[in-house]
Amino acid sequence: MKLTNSDYLKRNYKDSLFTHLFAIEYYRWLLYKALHPEDETTRPEDIVDATLNNVVTNQIYNDLAFRVGDRLIVMVEAQSEWDPNIPLRAFFYLADLLSKYLKANGISLHCGDIIELPEIELYVLYTGDERDLPSVVSLTETYYDGRTVSFDVRVNVISAGRPGDAIDQYFELTRAIERNRKTFGKTREALEKALDECAERNIFPDYVKERKLEIMDIMKELFDQETAVKDYAAHVAKKAAKEAAKEAAKEAAKEAEERTTNAVRQLLKIGKLTNEEISQCFGVPVATVAQMAGQM
Repeated sequence: MKLTNSDYLKRNYKDSLFTHLFAIEYYRWLLYKALHPEDETTRPEDIVDATLNNVVTNQIYNDLAFRVGDRLIVMVEAQSEWDPNIPLRAFFYLADLLSKYLKANGISLHCGDIIELPEIELYVLYTGDERDLPSVVSLTETYYDGRTVSFDVRVNVISAGRPGDAIDQYFELTRAIERNRKTFGKTREALEKALDECAERNIFPDYVKERKLEIMDIMKELFDQETAVKDYAAHVAKKAAKEAAKEAAKEAAKEAEERTTNAVRQLLKIGKLTNEEISQCFGVPVATVAQMAGQM
C-alpha cells in the first residue's frame, strides 16, 4: 500500500514507534482488525483517532486511543520492562479520555438522564521478554488483593499476535530493532539493518521503506533518552558514593580523634611523660595536651 503525507498527521508531542505507526489510518485499521478479526465491515476511514495529545510535556508517548462505532479502544505499549502500575495509568488516561468524549459530544453529566457511553476496551501491548504475565490485570487485583472496592479497571494484556496480523508484525519489528541494537549498538547502522530486514521479511514493508527516515529519527530520540537516563542514574550513583565516602571519612576522623584523646588522657593519668613528649607521640599541640591535663 502506497502511503501519502495525508496518511500521517504530524503531532505536537514526541511519537514512539508505536504511536507513529498506528497514527496512520491504514495501520490503525490493521491493528483494529487484529483485535476484532470478526468485524468484516469496518473500513479504515471508519476509525476515529481519539489519542490524547499533551503538547506541554516532553515525554515520548506510548498511548493510543481510537473509536470504532460504539467502541472506544485504548492501548498502551509497555516496552522492555513490565510496568505493574498499568491499571492505574489506564484509569487516569480513561478518565481524561471520557471527559474529552463528553465535551466533544456536548454531553452534560447534569442533564438528568443516564448518558450513553461507548463500549470501552483497554489493552496493554507488552513487547518485553517477560512471559509469565496474566491475560488481564486490574486495579482490584493489583492494589487491593482482589477485594471488592468502589471501582475497578480491567486491562487486557497482549504479549503475542496471530501470525501475520498487525500485532504480530509490530512485535517482529521491535524484535528486529532490538536484535540489531545488541549487535551494532545504538547506531544508524543498527536501525538501517533492522528496517531493511523487515522490508525483506514483509513486515510492514511499505511503512519501513517509505517512512525510514522518520522511523530512524524516532528511534534516535528514544536511544538518546535511554542514554540520558542511564547517564543521569550513573551521575546520581557517583554523587551518592562521593557523599557516602565523605561521611565515612568524617566518621573515621571523629573516631580517630576520640581514640587519640583517650590515649592522651591515659598517658596523663600515668604521669610518666611530659606534655611535650605526649604532643610529639600523637601530633597533638602542646597547648591542647596542657588544657586536657588541667581538666583532669
